[in-house]
Amino acid sequence: MQYSTLFKLSSDDIHSEAEVETRLLAKLFNDLGYSEKDVIPKKRLPALLVNDGRHQTKKEVDFLLQNANGDVNVVVEAKDPKINVHAAWGQAASYALSYNRDKEEHKKVKWLLISNGYITSLYKHDSDVPIVTLQLSDFAGGSPPYAVLSGYIKYHVYITQSKDFLPFTHVTQDKLNVLFFQSHDLVWRKEKLNPTDAFFEFCKFIFMKIKEDKIREKLPLNVQAYKIPLTLKWLEVHEGTSNHPVRDILFFKLHNELETAIHKDKKKRIFETNETLKLSASTCKTLIAKFEGINLSAIDEDLNGRMFEVFLSAAIRGRALGQYFTPRPVVDFMTRIGLQNTNLLNPPKVIDACSGTAGFLIEVMAYLLSGLREDTRFNASEKARIKEKICNEQLYGIEANERVARIARINMYLHGDGGSHIFYGDGLDNKPVLTDNMTDERVSEVIDHNKKIVPEMFDLVLSNPPFSMKYAASNEDEKRILQQRISGESCKTAKSNRLFLDRYYELMKPGAIMLIVLDDTLLNGTSYRAVTR
Repeated sequence: MQYSTLFKLSSDDIHSEAEVETRLLAKLFNDLGYSEKDVIPKKRLPALLVNDGRHQTKKEVDFLLQNANGDVNVVVEAKDPKINVHAAWGQAASYALSYNRDKEEHKKVKWLLISNGYITSLYKHDSDVPIVTLQLSDFAGGSPPYAVLSGYIKYHVYITQSKDFLPFTHVTQDKLNVLFFQSHDLVWRKEKLNPTDAFFEFCKFIFMKIKEDKIREKLPLNVQAYKIPLTLKWLEVHEGTSNHPVRDILFFKLHNELETAIHKDKKKRIFETNETLKLSASTCKTLIAKFEGINLSAIDEDLNGRMFEVFLSAAIRGRALGQYFTPRPVVDFMTRIGLQNTNLLNPPKVIDACSGTAGFLIEVMAYLLSGLREDTRFNASEKARIKEKICNEQLYGIEANERVARIARINMYLHGDGGSHIFYGDGLDNKPVLTDNMTDERVSEVIDHNKKIVPEMFDLVLSNPPFSMKYAASNEDEKRILQQRISGESCKTAKSNRLFLDRYYELMKPGAIMLIVLDDTLLNGTSYRAVTR
């Protein structure tokens, strides 16, 4: 049995198409912000002629959803629970194709929403591959799949802009991906930075933007624009006292906040002690013009940083930093499996020893907090205590690229901390060593790493380790790693896939779960039979 905590609805309550419409979809439309006049039911919709091979047939759908401008955006099909959702795609897609035939681009249907009550899928109007698929239990406040669905088809109330205040909206992920990519490209070219540095500098801007948006969400809608940081009006006012207000006011404030947290041992380093914002004032002004009206923290209240992950995957997928970003559906699938029997009173201790930008850890946090929010077993103080434990005691990551490790800390910070347990180091190293040239702060991090990442400590491993990186005994640092993982002196080289499998096995508690991405050479290669056995 599945249960939606958001709609107080059990799968046992849904037996027919009519019940899908009234018990699930009606509540969904309301939660997404559609009023009764914006939901056009079948009885008010004409059947449309579509070409079906050599014949023309009439097709109809259950609902159309129209946006604030009165344009139809979504075709909705409700099906009996016994009918496969994907089998209904053709009818909805054919209707959308016929509907769009004589429409201007901005008036065309963009989405197909199909539900049988148990399964709900969202498709682009011209694709039979769902953007996101939800089970009934995914209709919960803060649930990652529901956050994605909302981000695409939520009803947006656009306020007419005036000289006194600025509308604050959010856009679909597709549009945001394009905007992020264009902006990163702008920074790279205009600032003449290499792609890696351009990426990190843009990260700083996005970091400030999301932090300010979280504050701005709580402001009255009619607050004057000059009072809102990272708007052109705000910039105009502060240019009278500073040549670079974004750097001198906002980044300075952010840097000081983080330094204070570091000195209180609440955070690990994100920026250097004397670091500044390297983007020029003119570049910042261009970025502000692009982003000032967009709410980057608008997916939902507990996932304010998920847009940051969208940027990471959209703008620099495997290109600027040499990183491979695990596709979101894979992260979601693995996380669902890993957390399916979770007890919130005793949440699992989770590790990703090659964490990249912390995608797996953030997905774990999102799912656990989603389940916690509407769990009626706990009062407010108990929920606060459990949330604190999830965010700050249960999630651990290691990343070998120092800059990526810092980006992961930014990402975790935006989600409610957790960054205190993102370590810079080799995830295969079971005892990182201290060296004479380390700063006191780096020494403290290595000591903390050795203390907190220990054998048989973790309940769940979620990871996508590198497949073919080679460790060679000819390199002294790599030789030390090889000697930790492989007994005997005969081994001269070993691939990282085998080494990470061994390392994770070492870190797992008895009965723990390991979900990692493996290449088929390790699974099927004859030279690895001793390992897989």
